[in-house]
This record gives sequence, C-alpha cells and structure tokens, in this order.
Amino acid sequence: MQAPERVVCFDLGGVLVRICRSWDEACTQAQLPYRSPELLGSEAYRTRRRDVVERYQRGALLCEAYYAELADAVGGAYSTEEVELIHAVWTLQEYPGALELVQALNRMPSVTTACLSNTNAAHWRRLIGEDGRGDYPCVRELRHQLASHLLGCAKPDLEIYERAERQFFGGAAPAPAQIIFFDDLAENVAAARARGWTAFQIDHSGDTVGQMREHLAEQALLT
Repeated sequence: MQAPERVVCFDLGGVLVRICRSWDEACTQAQLPYRSPELLGSEAYRTRRRDVVERYQRGALLCEAYYAELADAVGGAYSTEEVELIHAVWTLQEYPGALELVQALNRMPSVTTACLSNTNAAHWRRLIGEDGRGDYPCVRELRHQLASHLLGCAKPDLEIYERAERQFFGGAAPAPAQIIFFDDLAENVAAARARGWTAFQIDHSGDTVGQMREHLAEQALLT
C-alpha cells in the first residue's frame, strides 16, 4: 500500500468530541449529587484516581475492575453502579462541523485521517459506534482509529507515537513531519512535536473545528 503524503490525526475528547471536564460536571450529566467535595478535591484522591485511570487507559484493567477500584478510591461516596453511570455519560456530543471536516479531508487523495486517543474499552465502544447508537459519525469516518487501551500505551509516552507511525505508514519509512496532529493537552502536543510531528494544541472550550481549519489552511490542506 502506498504511504500517504499527509496524515491528519486527531485526539478525540476535547477536539472532535465534547466531554465532561470534571467529576462534578459528569455527576450533573448523570443526575447524581456531587458528594464529598473535600475528598474529591484532595491531592491523595487525585493521585489515586490518576493511577487507576492510567491503568485503565492502557488496557491493564477491565471495565468492571475500573468501576470497583474507582468506587473504592472515593471512599464509598459513590457505589460501583454509580461510578459506571458517571463513566457512561462522560462523552457528550460531537463538536459542530466535526463530521464535515473529516469528510472534507477524506475526499483529498493525498491525505489519510486518523485518531490517536487516550481512552478505554467502554468509551471506545460508544465512540466507534459498536453500541449501535451512532452518536459519533466523525469517528467512524476516520481511516485509522487508534486507542490507548488497544495499543497498550498512552500519550504522552513516546511509544504510542511510534506505534501510530507504523500504523500510518505501514512498511514505508516513517515521515513524522507529514503528520498533522491536534490535541487539547499541552503535554501531548509537546511529545508529538518532540517526535517530529506538526502538532497544534486546541482549546476545547472554543470552536475546535474552526481552530483546526485555520491550522490546516496554514498547512495548505484546506482553504
């Protein structure tokens, strides 16, 4: 297979798909009260939760184990069933224009589209439409769909960018500078740039698609 001239690679949450940005916001979405704010705001809890989430995103925890460990981390303030409900509502809707952007890029013969997302089995099933709901057509349209829990590593680790390159270019020599990458987290953008990718940080609170279109125009890909 001929290697693409350019790869346009998206993070999902905060770039193509709107997500909850806090436990409090997700509780509102799940119609649950926000309990134990002092515990949830503590550094001890954040450290423990970060460890659980990182293992989950790398595929080291099954969903049921994740819900149980996170319920334990919050000291019983939320049951395992409530944690699962909060987790289920974390992904919201596509950003306006996301599908149209991906489709426009897919019509370009020299471009291939992709995502590289830190995610997990439950969210991934919904994002790629395996749940039958079809809430995120922009994700289904992407030519390469890469997720941390399937690759066994996560951004900003160097390994995940190397594995993505092998997917993008197959047996051809990697061409990192030909990859245009969008992410909402500074550390993920910095790691991509260190690898040689052309990477841009996106403000998740604004018009994400408009921002990406501007960057793509600067790269002479879209007008």
